[in-house]
Amino acid sequence: FRGSVLSLLRRQSQIARGTLSFRCIDCSAGEDEGGALFVCVCCAKVFCGKHGKEHAGKPNGHAISIDVNRLEIFCHACGDYIYDEGFDRTVAGAKTLARRGRRKQQQQ
Repeated sequence: FRGSVLSLLRRQSQIARGTLSFRCIDCSAGEDEGGALFVCVCCAKVFCGKHGKEHAGKPNGHAISIDVNRLEIFCHACGDYIYDEGFDRTVAGAKTLARRGRRKQQQQ
């Protein structure tokens, strides 16, 4: 998960700067519309909440995703966030590494 979380953190900073935006692969809904977007942990496709639930209901069973904004695990099958201590530690560590990287860039 660590590499994926670092990648999402980098993308979050790009989103904040307006240089990158995520869009649902099915309907093109984006964060600018105010809804949550999710990245499937199995296939890395981006979905809005509605299409994430549909994706989870398909025979492939890709029910688990990461909320792009909250950086939390979400289960579309039960409709709730999943607490995982190891994932949360990874997110915290990735945030620390991202902050260090930004400080180094600012010092250069």
